Amino acid sequence: MTASAVAPAATPTTLPSALRPGWRRIVLVAMLAIVVGVGFWLRAHDLGVRSLWVDELFSVGLAVQDLRTILTVLYGEEANMTLYYFVMAAWMRLVGGSASEVWVRIPSVLFGAAGVWALYRLGNRLDGRVTGLLAALLAAVNAYHIEMSQEARAYSMWAVLVTLSWDALLAAFDGGGRKAWLRYVAWTTIAFYTHFFTVFVIVAQVTIVAIRSNVREWRVLVASGICVAALCTPFLPFFVVNSDGSQILHVRNSTVADLLALLRLFAGASLPLLGAYSLLGVLGTAALLWPALRDRSRRGIGRALIPLFWLLVPVLTIFVLSYVKPMFKERYLFGAMPAFPLLAALGLAALGRLLRRPPLAALVQAVGAAALVWLAALPLLAGLEIRQSENWRGAAAYLEQNALPDDGWIFISKRGQLGYEYYAGWLGGGKPGAVRPDVLEGFNWDDLANSVAYYRTLESGTSRLPDFTARHPRVWLVLSHEYDSTFDGDTSEAVRNWFSRRGFSARQRTFQNIRIYLYDRRP
Repeated sequence: MTASAVAPAATPTTLPSALRPGWRRIVLVAMLAIVVGVGFWLRAHDLGVRSLWVDELFSVGLAVQDLRTILTVLYGEEANMTLYYFVMAAWMRLVGGSASEVWVRIPSVLFGAAGVWALYRLGNRLDGRVTGLLAALLAAVNAYHIEMSQEARAYSMWAVLVTLSWDALLAAFDGGGRKAWLRYVAWTTIAFYTHFFTVFVIVAQVTIVAIRSNVREWRVLVASGICVAALCTPFLPFFVVNSDGSQILHVRNSTVADLLALLRLFAGASLPLLGAYSLLGVLGTAALLWPALRDRSRRGIGRALIPLFWLLVPVLTIFVLSYVKPMFKERYLFGAMPAFPLLAALGLAALGRLLRRPPLAALVQAVGAAALVWLAALPLLAGLEIRQSENWRGAAAYLEQNALPDDGWIFISKRGQLGYEYYAGWLGGGKPGAVRPDVLEGFNWDDLANSVAYYRTLESGTSRLPDFTARHPRVWLVLSHEYDSTFDGDTSEAVRNWFSRRGFSARQRTFQNIRIYLYDRRP
């Protein structure tokens, strides 16, 4: 086995070779800082334009609760993203429960920018500085990565942790020793605490070690796996109680079209980018594989396949399993997304190596990177919207303007109540001393910990409407995300029919993905 089968091939650098090593390092740091800075700016730009949607509102709502409530909800129903919820709990105590959308989303922006840096680190370790910078640049301008980094959820945090897990594993392959394996255990464990689908990333990592067929690596990996499993034992009670997978019951069956749509999103929500990324990914993987195949080095082959397996193993595994239990959803696979810009960066770097003339190689790489950046900018300039949007800001303002003190309220889904409470100033103990609105079957955190109680539909509870409407001559019915209940179809239909049959007049107002009905029994 030769060194070329294990170590990354030398790549031409865009930094002038005449510069002394110290200056080259300064220029490199400056270029990386610019790329990360651009990535941060793109993620922070217009951060407060969109209203929070129901999942983000859940993050904020849970974060402002007391520790007992947070632990009850996590162990009862929402253990996935545990680490993120604790990060948000600390953050919300710092900025306050009434913080604006911008402050609520800042942690995700920071994690997104950190993900750009982490991808540079991995690309540099895998194939050199040029590959690292190109991978970081492509991730920085990736529309899907930007969108997910502007959402008050765990996904950008998860992606950077998964990237660091791969970086530590690669360092271990390259002779990093015990420290590298300890970093691998730490980052992988933390990633699992951030999202349970880290297990599918681990499947990809195990596959890579299997291909490398190194007995010592197998032993250390098994020991590392035991450590990760031991550190994750606090989740055992949750998995026992929630063996039905209630958190993903809303996911529907997927098709090959969904698979292609996912890869298109990963490439930056652009069909031309999907084509370019795919071609460059094939070229980059082939360039890494060729020396290892020539030398018949299983270790080199496994090393070269890391980006490809990082992308495809989790995606295809979940896609196949979804035919048994639907779980294929683009955001649940975001931990594999950084692999795609890394593959494209490998392809651009390989083009430079093929030319064998550093000035020309640098020019081709710069032009290729500029072309990809331009293609990536088109969806952003067109006002791309990937994330779920619900205009709770406008809906709450309308309700506050038109509601009367003796009105009754019904929210379907129940989590929609969080949207009203956040924008009306009730969340986190706001409006002390004021009389809270009377909500029929209102959102309750303890009920959420018991999914059966939380998902109980109002269709079986319309018997409570006569007493409720006797107390309230007017009733607001607010329908939002998940009003098509996970278990029982449209839970609002029985309620709307009940009001119609009893002669209530109805007035409707629609906001983005939110419908508001005002039922009035008075002439």
